[in-house]
Amino acid sequence: MQEEIINAIKKIIGMDNIDELLLKDGYFSDIDVDSILFIQIVVQLESVFDIEIDPEHLIVEHYKTIFDFVEYINGLIEAKKSKEQK
Repeated sequence: MQEEIINAIKKIIGMDNIDELLLKDGYFSDIDVDSILFIQIVVQLESVFDIEIDPEHLIVEHYKTIFDFVEYINGLIEAKKSKEQK
């Protein structure tokens, strides 16, 4: 699922050729993602994966790396799947 999240982020920011390593170890500032673009990413991911991101997690600086954000999104998706299976 993490691969799907990373691919969605790449598509949203229009950087399909961005290095996977940068997305895993880099920061949003490394790929010129400001607060407005981050909110656009959040809105798109909520739509694509049918999840709801807690308002506390809408601040780009909340994440140490891009991969921290990917892991957070992955956790939301997994929790949703788990809830649907019950």
